[in-house]
Amino acid sequence: MAAKQIPQGTINRLRGSISFPDFPAINITAPYLGSEMIKVIYTGETTTIIQSATGIITSPEPYILVEIQAHVLRTNGLADAIFNQLQSSSTVNNAVIRSDSSTSQDVTIFNTSITNLGEVVQDGKNAAQMIHFKGYLPINNSLFGA
Repeated sequence: MAAKQIPQGTINRLRGSISFPDFPAINITAPYLGSEMIKVIYTGETTTIIQSATGIITSPEPYILVEIQAHVLRTNGLADAIFNQLQSSSTVNNAVIRSDSSTSQDVTIFNTSITNLGEVVQDGKNAAQMIHFKGYLPINNSLFGA
């Protein structure tokens, strides 16, 4: 029997982006990114496990932390725009992450802040710096209806 063929899909590096609805001047799209582009890191437990004498008790968390890393070019002005935003305020409210895969939904990260400007190497060979943002993603929404 032949294996069922499942379409593998396509990754479009030009599709991935980070937008800041309240601060559109620092929206990050493909033309502003270096080769490492965007990395999204979900951290923390989605459920706290509490051990009991005979098993476990689950305590679902209402959110998880999200770190967004953007490899922003220093050569086209966006890195300076983000630096200027940081000087005004490190908090940028919500961030919307658009995946490089058309089958992935957009994800809104809440209460986002610029947390680190990363390393800037000025050796004539590195055009980008990794800028870090952090916020949170609500999860376990059924908790609020209990």
